[in-house]
Amino acid sequence: PLAPPGDADLSMRLQRSLDAAGFAFGPRGDLTELEEVVLATSHSIKCLALFHAFLIALYALLLEEPLGLVCIVGPVAGWWGAHRLSLVLVGIYLAACLLGVGWGFYVFVVRPFKFYQFVLFVISLWILQVVLKFWRYLSAVDPARARILASPRRRHAASQAAHNERAVRRLESGASD
Repeated sequence: PLAPPGDADLSMRLQRSLDAAGFAFGPRGDLTELEEVVLATSHSIKCLALFHAFLIALYALLLEEPLGLVCIVGPVAGWWGAHRLSLVLVGIYLAACLLGVGWGFYVFVVRPFKFYQFVLFVISLWILQVVLKFWRYLSAVDPARARILASPRRRHAASQAAHNERAVRRLESGASD
């Protein structure tokens, strides 16, 4: 039920709101489980890409190698790829992560041991693992469906539906008290 028993008016208003947002009511609405994972992971990838760009900038500035700032292209592509659900842009980020891990391995093995380089290498491996998972999930979604899921109107509808679902849960938990 969409509302506490006996509150048909509230139930109708909530249903109309969900219908206007283009969602069928339910924990997932019209999204498949894979699409839910892709949308949820895309937010994580965007945060991770920003963090990764910060690390690259910090590393380049600490080593006084401004040319290293060119490597920020990877995380920028990753952020846009996660935002637009673009397999090509996420693939560019994945390739940049692979290159970064390769470079980190080279630095870790060839140069004298420095703890911060080890930490950066481990962080790079972790970022690579998360980006690879996202790329695999995204590659399983039909590209046309990914464009629909990435549209601003669809994102707004998804956030509105999630808000409505939380409101319903609050109402239902309040009714059971």
